[in-house]
Amino acid sequence: MSAVRELDLGNGRSDLSIVKAVEANPVLVLVDEAKFDELYAEMMREVKAFVPDLGTATGRKEIASLAFKVTRTKTAIDAAGKKLNEDARKQINVVDASRRTIRDKLDALADQVRKPLTDWEAAEKRRVDDRQAEIDDLDRAAMISTTTTAAEIEKRIADLTAVDLSPATMQEFAPRAVKARDAALSILSTNLERIKREEADRAELARLRAEAAAREQAEAEHLATEQAERRRVEREQAEAELRARAAEEERERIAAAEERARREAVVVAERQQRESEEAAARREREAAAAHAAEIARIRRQQEDFQRETNRVAEAQAAAARAEREEAERRAADREHRGKIMGEAKAAFIDFGISETKAKAIVLAVAAGSVPHVSIRF
Repeated sequence: MSAVRELDLGNGRSDLSIVKAVEANPVLVLVDEAKFDELYAEMMREVKAFVPDLGTATGRKEIASLAFKVTRTKTAIDAAGKKLNEDARKQINVVDASRRTIRDKLDALADQVRKPLTDWEAAEKRRVDDRQAEIDDLDRAAMISTTTTAAEIEKRIADLTAVDLSPATMQEFAPRAVKARDAALSILSTNLERIKREEADRAELARLRAEAAAREQAEAEHLATEQAERRRVEREQAEAELRARAAEEERERIAAAEERARREAVVVAERQQRESEEAAARREREAAAAHAAEIARIRRQQEDFQRETNRVAEAQAAAARAEREEAERRAADREHRGKIMGEAKAAFIDFGISETKAKAIVLAVAAGSVPHVSIRF
């Protein structure tokens, strides 16, 4: 049965003479526009009588089948036109014009018939593309770069856990979406622990560097304190020397004064001797007594000054010696502790632990942060 005859969808119509006529001779509609209009009107009645059903696969197939039958009718008429063109070259222009008109109208009719299905397919494609894009987003959520932080991964896990992947939302894509989310959650959970460890290692390294910097600063401050103390001791020693020189000069001044006083006393004594030996003797005794008292006072003052100077020097020397001994003790203790902790770290490394983690473990044990474990120094 030809494509034209198949347009009769079994509706029992008896007035299909145009369909039979075109079936027998498709050229009719090419040379007689009225015949095509009649055929087209009959096809339109068939199309309008057809009720499309997009809700079922069978209904969608019937829409496609009807559109295909219209297209086949067009093809049969177009093929007849080509043959007629070959038989009658003189009618080429007329036939070609009819062909174009018929082709355009039947194409438009086929498009019109298929439009509900075309629209449905476009909407279906958009729906499928949207669901696929959502699944692609789930796959991308599992991608981790070198800059991804633990906080970002935790947020992704929370977002993935909260997303709605029910059949009501994802339709037939729900199983794939759930599988993609589970895979992403597995990857994120595995990498979350690793990244947390790496971040903790970086934080520990920063802490160790800060402690090393603090130790270096403390040692520099201690060295500066020692230098300042040495300068203070040297300054005090210089001041003591100045005081000693001043005391010596004072003693020399006193001695000179004593010599002058003695000479004056001799002169006075000689002058007064002539007046009164007794008065002279008395004055001489008084002068000698005063001189002895002054000498004793000066000597006591010098002895007191010397004792104080010696006491200060001894105290300063003792303090410097004690501080030096304490610094040497601390240095020896640090060296000893460093040696013990280095041996402990090497033992951990021998058990397959990384140097960074081994160092962190030894530091934690030494700090008393690990219960029931200690290092004997």
